[in-house]
Amino acid sequence: MKTITARKNQTIFDIALQELGSIEAVFDIMAANSFLRPDKTIAEGQIIYIPLEIIRPAIVDYYQRNGIYPATGNGEIIELSPEDMVNITQKLNYDLDNGPTSFYGVRIPNLKGDITIQVNYAIPDNETRIHLEQSLDGENYSIITGSSQELDPLHASYTYNLYGLLTNYVRLVIDICNTGIIKEIIYRV
Repeated sequence: MKTITARKNQTIFDIALQELGSIEAVFDIMAANSFLRPDKTIAEGQIIYIPLEIIRPAIVDYYQRNGIYPATGNGEIIELSPEDMVNITQKLNYDLDNGPTSFYGVRIPNLKGDITIQVNYAIPDNETRIHLEQSLDGENYSIITGSSQELDPLHASYTYNLYGLLTNYVRLVIDICNTGIIKEIIYRV
């Protein structure tokens, strides 16, 4: 990933064309920047994470050579509070009958070292085991040591408190499951 700074009246579509050469990249950029919305202008000066793989290099080269920075926004800016940037919720309602899985990684802004992850669930027995994984690039994940946990059916939530973690992405992985639902995962940085 690399970072860029949004210019006045730029949208996520403008950024996708400018940096990756195609609006097809909008979803990749949104995955790396959970606060972006396709219907709003990005605030001037906002730091945006951009995947490294360019889809159409000729278009990117044309924009760069000619100093073109598309800006098609109407000025209706995404309003973000500090809480918006640090509280990310994945509403899942994942049916554990579907088997073990890993959920999408969530980008943690600015390599924050302390993170709280709350897993909300409903399970009838003790046969659900989860763990956390981390990644710097959002593609290659490794287990976070000591994060393996068996969920307690007498509770509806489990919370991880991690300190000194230097990573860009974190995700939850279900190792063993029987029945029940993983309702949501809340990330707080």
